[in-house]
Amino acid sequence: MPTYPTNPKSGPVSASTRLLFAGSVLALLVSISTARGQDTSVKQLRDQLSSDDADVRVDAARRLCEFGAAANPAVPELQQALLSDDLLLRYEAARCLGEIGPDASPCIGRLLVMLTDDAPLLRHVALNALRRVSRPSAVIRKAFEERMQNDSLLANRVVAARALAEFAALDDSHPVPPAAIDVLIEGLKSPQAHVSSEATRGLVAVGAAATSPILGVFRIGSPSERINATEALALLGLSAQEAGPTLLSALTDADGTLKRHIVRALPSIGADPAAAIPRLQQLLHEKSRELRVSATAALGDYGEQAAPAAADLARLLADDDLLVQRDAAAALSRLGPQAASAVPQLIAALRDDDGAVTIEAAQALTAIGQPAVPPLIALLKDPQYRNLAAAVLGDIGPDAVDAVPAILAMLDAPDKETRRAALLALAGIGPAAQPVAAEQLVQILRDPESDVRPGAAYALARMEDQHAVPDLLALVRQTDDDREKLAAAWALVMLQPSASVSEKAVPILMDGLDDDWALVRKECVIALGALGTRAQPAAERLLSLADDPDPLVRAEASAALYQVGADAETLVPVMTKGLDDVSPDVRYAAAYVLGSIGTKAGPAVLRLKEMMNSHVGLDRILAAWALARIAPTDSTVRQSLPTLLRALDHPRPQIRREVATVLGEIKGRHPEIAQALEKAKSDPDADVRTAVQEALAKRSSEGN
Repeated sequence: MPTYPTNPKSGPVSASTRLLFAGSVLALLVSISTARGQDTSVKQLRDQLSSDDADVRVDAARRLCEFGAAANPAVPELQQALLSDDLLLRYEAARCLGEIGPDASPCIGRLLVMLTDDAPLLRHVALNALRRVSRPSAVIRKAFEERMQNDSLLANRVVAARALAEFAALDDSHPVPPAAIDVLIEGLKSPQAHVSSEATRGLVAVGAAATSPILGVFRIGSPSERINATEALALLGLSAQEAGPTLLSALTDADGTLKRHIVRALPSIGADPAAAIPRLQQLLHEKSRELRVSATAALGDYGEQAAPAAADLARLLADDDLLVQRDAAAALSRLGPQAASAVPQLIAALRDDDGAVTIEAAQALTAIGQPAVPPLIALLKDPQYRNLAAAVLGDIGPDAVDAVPAILAMLDAPDKETRRAALLALAGIGPAAQPVAAEQLVQILRDPESDVRPGAAYALARMEDQHAVPDLLALVRQTDDDREKLAAAWALVMLQPSASVSEKAVPILMDGLDDDWALVRKECVIALGALGTRAQPAAERLLSLADDPDPLVRAEASAALYQVGADAETLVPVMTKGLDDVSPDVRYAAAYVLGSIGTKAGPAVLRLKEMMNSHVGLDRILAAWALARIAPTDSTVRQSLPTLLRALDHPRPQIRREVATVLGEIKGRHPEIAQALEKAKSDPDADVRTAVQEALAKRSSEGN
């Protein structure tokens, strides 16, 4: 979303915060790196496709698949390979064309011919390739309908039916043929995992109309078919909300395996929390560890709605099983401030010897926020745990301002790690800490004997202390320490990103992209993104961070690349993939990029429509926001508008502001938009009120 702040707190958005935010939103970017950084490899593999050695040709086609869309220069050679007598080469060539996507459209004719091949496997790979490469023209639809009706292999009929369902989701004028739903239901019952999985994705594309036939399988199917049906309902998300009572009723008699699948599906489909949460609370006391874990995760998925379960989840922090303890802490994190009653148990969990439980407990305390601050301040007195407590206070942010004096006292500690932990905590608290802490940090910056000057520079920038700029400039000029130079350059960019600063800072920040510490890589990426096109020399180096193990680094790298300028053709397939990332940071970033790209991001519409049915509220808002910008058609507006209107009441002002802006851009007469915007004119945040006024004026000027 365009409003994905690093610190999830509401409040006025300062100019510096907006600058940081501009570089902290988007998601991963792979294909540019393969296009620019691996051209030589693609060229070599293209040459190998003409080798006299059959094994070399097949291996080249197989390896080209790994490049995805960046293998598009090889389309002519792959097209020629489709005519080979070598079945395996034809298979790998077709598979690679599917990975390339729309850029492989010159091969559509030959892929259509392959649909009639005697080899079922070749028909299968051709169907999948065409599904990814082609647009839903009349010829393509007819070809898929013929395969769906007549292919001897169920797997092929299912792929064809899935394609027709996906085409219908992109074009309302051609609804899903009823026969396609029948084929997908047949595939859902298949004992072959790849067939049932393909059928599930097709049913997700069908949407709410698939719920009833899936429930038919759930009610009378075999045990494995009922599990497949439950997984399909879970992926349908809120489109399958009507299945809630049936799933809840089945909990009574279901065996352990099916029961676990049902439990995990309940929040996904948005089953009535008033009915589901008490049942899930009961399951927290089951003997089966697997069932306790599933119920714990499901309660976490309900988020703040699961507040009545906070006490039960807190008790699980003392469970005999570490996995249960860890998941209980993770669930409490999802409850946010509603889990305040669990603070004593979470503080105790911080002292746990198991690292996984400690990490989840720290994240839960961060999500709870201010109620956790007093006991964390008390924990600062314990030398064994004070660094951890400081880290949590820093993550809590401005709400932890009462801890600043105690954190400043840590700067007198004899060990460097404690002093650095204190500086990072002050940086996290940000501008709220500046009046009390800035003078002491500037003194550190001026002390050539200090070993934590990089941390002081970082904290001063996060505090938005403009008075520190002269000392930061002096540090850049005078120090021979690479880490000090890097921190000072970063701070200058974040405080005063002038052209002269940019010229000096870019090469230093580029060096920071190789740092072993993820925080350093992330912050360097943010700074480069904030510089926009002035950081263009860093583009290729940023691309290499697309696969960084840290999700925040991946997201920030994409943000920076978007800021310095990356074309839509490259971004769209990678951002679409990012919508499936397990990290919410990457998902939200991907949706923001796609929405910012606008109508050129059309290939992502289907996946965004699926995301609209997520049980995660912010996922739905992001998807609705992106869809309103990418595909402002009447049908898409009807689908996304309810979510956007509700988002005007979201607790984060940044989200309310951006939603108001996109509501102003929606074409057509929608009286509910005007009504909602009129109500939002009294929003407590000034930036939101401004966005609302501008949206109303825009709609009025365009006659909407």
